[in-house]
Amino acid sequence: MKVHESHIQTLFFAALDRQAEGDLDGFLRQLDGSDPEMANEVRSLLEAHDRAGRFLATDPRPIDLTSDAATPKLSGRTIGGYQIQEQLGEGGFGVVYRAEQEHPIRRQVALKLIKPGMDSKQVLDRFRAEQKALSMMDHDHIARVLDAGVAENGRPYFVMELVDGVPITKFSCQRNLSTEERLELFVEVCRAVHHAHQKGIIHRDIKPSNLLVTRKDGKPCVKVIDFGIAKALEGDLSEQTIFTQTGQILGTPMYMSPEQAKSPAVDVDTRSDVYSMGIVLYELLSGCKPFDDQNLKHIGLAEAQRIVCETEPAKPSDRLSTVRNQNRTTKSDPARIDLRKLRNTLRGDLDWVVMKAIDKERERRYGSASELADDIDRHLAGQPVMACPPSTIYRTRKLIRRHRVALLATSFVVASMVAGTGFSIWYSFQAKSAQLRAEKSESLANQKHRLLETEQRKLREQQVLLRLEKDKLAQAQQISEENYQLATDAVTELIDRVANNKVLAYPELADFRGELLTSAEEFYSQLIARDARDHQLFLLRARVRRNLHKSADALADLKNAESLAPDSKAVHRELAEFYRMAFDYWSRNPTLALKHAKRLIEIDSNSQAGWYTLAWIHRDGGETDQAVEAMKHAAELSDDPYQRATRLGIALFWEGKFSEAATQYQQAQPDGKMHLLNRLGECYYEMGELERAVEIFSKSIQVNAFHAVAPAGRAAAKLKLGRHLDAADDWELAYDIDPNDFWYLPKIRDALLKADTHQRAIEFLDRRTGKAEVDKGLMDRATADRIRSIGVPELSHAADRLVDRIIEHHRDQGEFSRLKDYLCRVLGEPERALSVFKDLIEEDGYQASAELFGYRGVIKHSYLKQPEGAVPDFEKAIEIQPDAAHPHGRLALALMDLHQPERAFAEASRAIELYHPDTPHWLWQLLAMAAGKNGDYRSALSIAMKFGEGKVNRDDGWAFLRILQALAGEDEAYRKSCKGILTRWGKESGLSPKHIDVFTLTLLPGAIADYEDAIAEARSLVNTEPGNPVFIQVLGAMMLRAGLYQEAEDLLREATQLHAQTSIDAPYGYFLLAITHCRLGQREKAKESLAAGDEATQRLREVDHSADTASVLNTWFMSGVTDQCREEAEKEFRSRFGSSSESDQKTTVANVEAS
Repeated sequence: MKVHESHIQTLFFAALDRQAEGDLDGFLRQLDGSDPEMANEVRSLLEAHDRAGRFLATDPRPIDLTSDAATPKLSGRTIGGYQIQEQLGEGGFGVVYRAEQEHPIRRQVALKLIKPGMDSKQVLDRFRAEQKALSMMDHDHIARVLDAGVAENGRPYFVMELVDGVPITKFSCQRNLSTEERLELFVEVCRAVHHAHQKGIIHRDIKPSNLLVTRKDGKPCVKVIDFGIAKALEGDLSEQTIFTQTGQILGTPMYMSPEQAKSPAVDVDTRSDVYSMGIVLYELLSGCKPFDDQNLKHIGLAEAQRIVCETEPAKPSDRLSTVRNQNRTTKSDPARIDLRKLRNTLRGDLDWVVMKAIDKERERRYGSASELADDIDRHLAGQPVMACPPSTIYRTRKLIRRHRVALLATSFVVASMVAGTGFSIWYSFQAKSAQLRAEKSESLANQKHRLLETEQRKLREQQVLLRLEKDKLAQAQQISEENYQLATDAVTELIDRVANNKVLAYPELADFRGELLTSAEEFYSQLIARDARDHQLFLLRARVRRNLHKSADALADLKNAESLAPDSKAVHRELAEFYRMAFDYWSRNPTLALKHAKRLIEIDSNSQAGWYTLAWIHRDGGETDQAVEAMKHAAELSDDPYQRATRLGIALFWEGKFSEAATQYQQAQPDGKMHLLNRLGECYYEMGELERAVEIFSKSIQVNAFHAVAPAGRAAAKLKLGRHLDAADDWELAYDIDPNDFWYLPKIRDALLKADTHQRAIEFLDRRTGKAEVDKGLMDRATADRIRSIGVPELSHAADRLVDRIIEHHRDQGEFSRLKDYLCRVLGEPERALSVFKDLIEEDGYQASAELFGYRGVIKHSYLKQPEGAVPDFEKAIEIQPDAAHPHGRLALALMDLHQPERAFAEASRAIELYHPDTPHWLWQLLAMAAGKNGDYRSALSIAMKFGEGKVNRDDGWAFLRILQALAGEDEAYRKSCKGILTRWGKESGLSPKHIDVFTLTLLPGAIADYEDAIAEARSLVNTEPGNPVFIQVLGAMMLRAGLYQEAEDLLREATQLHAQTSIDAPYGYFLLAITHCRLGQREKAKESLAAGDEATQRLREVDHSADTASVLNTWFMSGVTDQCREEAEKEFRSRFGSSSESDQKTTVANVEAS
């Protein structure tokens, strides 16, 4: 009986809450549907409550606080020092007033007072529970409890912070907030609710009306209010909880979690609030509620529970489609709503974030409000989110759960069919046996046989129906696949048109082009989200991303495609093209391009694309013979006469057979074919038939006026003909067609500077704003010198004005690093740079930043060779910003140049501490250099191993350690480090680390067992950059270590001669050459090489190498390596010829100290 009364009481209070919200009729209809008898009792209690209220309202006595009269007339009265001003709202058991506090401070507050006659124990417990819940929390986005007490009539009250705001959904639409702004506002809600959860409080009634937005310091600030039905996570908020009564449902159905909606409710935890926040987020982002609000209010309680617990809502983006022509629940100016754009915004991450938050199974939701906030922050930061589409297995399980009855019935039919087949066989056997046993059973057997035939006929009919259904499914699947293919083909065609349309490359259409490509990227991303096993989708998205200049993302897609289809020809072709022509120059890798092209040909030796791509890769690498061979092979494989003639023409052109190439192009009938005309024009240009070249390029322009190659080719021909202004016109035409190709601008400049009149050159320079990066290239040191040599004052003034605009642009944008680089490196005027930064520091005065002092220090140290002047600037930068790592590192470099290794060591150590864990490799190398002063390489090695631990992830980092091991006499460790180097060269490393690796293999004899592969790598370096003395010297050293002395002598002599021509002293090469002469028994030549090495060493040590970090480090390395090589040469000389060389005897103490 007590349970029944408690249940009635609980439902009565819930009805009062609904009455205050204006939804009493809907609540009673729900109750009628689930328990009519209980509904009638609640109606009786409500009538009695209304009668009591009317009686109190007509009481003629004056209303005071000791009376139980109705409370709305309290305006002007004082409760506990708070003067009541007006009623703000009314709930089932309490009324909220706006009140004013006068002491100790004057402020507006919200006072909640219990209703007259509502002072039962249960209501008092609930009232005090809300007060306790709020008082436990202290958060900027939760309404705070300020005071509590008991009125004169004995009714309790508590005072809260007054939140004068509007619901979050209404505020967002009134202010027309963007999706990003709405998400940022919602994150505040998540953080506030998480704070409540940390205090052990579950809100249980999160909805827009309880999330009010106000303005604070001119910015939106959301406040969570109304903890009236909050629940404690552990223990009760009141001594005897009132929130777990049998059959009670507290909360608002639309925002109520499935576990909260169940009656009796299962244990509710913080994930229930996560669900409610997910519903709010759904409405906040889409303007739609996940379920029909009106329908939910007017159906029965049991049906509302079923919808909340079982019905899967559509994703927000899909829900938008269903309400296209309906009023959205959260309205804003219709002219401002772009449903298509909003759907595209919601699709993907935001859809899955919302759906994860409102999952029916709480185990699959976010574990906390904080996790939900973190995922939204990840989306806002452009990072991958934790939410993702549900798996196929999970969707299947949900399907079975939702359609259990239908599936059980279907299963029964199938089982019956199978069983029927078995029974048929059994019946047949029984009939036959009965016929043999007794004639009397014949009639019964015949009946059973007829029954069997009937059952078999039914089964056959079912089988036919099943076959028809299967055919329908197959047809539907085929149509679906055809539609999918049509959609994919359409987007692919769009990409081709957008990528190849030169008009769309105009800056004015850049945004439009980007939008088209971004839409295509999103399309493929959605397909990949549904099926991440289709390598074709990754290939298609990679093409889009390459056109968007997203090199890293494109490469990731190509690698995914390769992992899914390692033998796909298309994959290897795309990878080869990427590594050959990536927009990001640093992503290009000729070695890997070659690898994938060869792999393509391994898969299919007749692949035209493979041989054609291979030809261009060899051409790019300067390997003309291999390029010609591959291109001719591609031509032989082609059945298209036009294509075959074109490819043969290209091969002949590469061979320098321009006349034969022109004949091939003519055979392909070039008229009307732009690409053929361009190639034919190039042939005439190379043959010196310039007028004919101009004619051919003009024809090409008539065929396609939106392709820049033809006007550029015609410009080059006109320039050679001395028609400088005409050439400039054509270069400008080419730039107008392809404004993203800045290579044309220097051509325009040079053509105008060669013209007899310089007015157009002045106009050209004055048109440049100085804001584009290319402008710095237009006005570099060589150009400035050239303009000065022309001797036209107005032209010089125009050049100066452009330089001033470039400087001003970088100053205005605060791009001080670029400003420093332009003035010092590009323009070659470090003194001017020093003056500019001096002015900047004086302008800022005491507010001058550490950055400005740091850059001024770099100018003094690296460019003006004044380390003593740089030190105070670096120290000032450190004083302003003590925790900035870079000034400490730069100060360490300057101190090393001032021969203060102890201080340098301390500053480098501090820089490493501040950089951690992202210490640049040069810094710990510098630290080792500081430790290795006076040739103490063992200390340097120890430091490098200690501070380089975990950071030696670059090939040059390992090379540095090998150098130190060799210098420190750790021969065994050195040779151990050298093992496996050749196997690592297959990795995706650039040219420089390879050079360093090969070099370190030559430091000591016997570094590796077999030098064949190392020699091959060294040769590839020389082939890549013929005439590079460093690479030639490395190859010569490798030949020496391999015992190929004659080859070593030729290469090392060539390297030393090339170094001498470039005025670069390389004593290391002379000492290697001396060792080689010793091995060949050439005593005099060995003496000459040793002497030349000593002279070069002395000259090298007289040069200041403080220009930059790399120079300081390389000088230190090479100093040690050179000394070690000289020592090896002297030992070799003595062992071969029995006495020291004259060079050794002349070595001075100064040389030893300098080393």
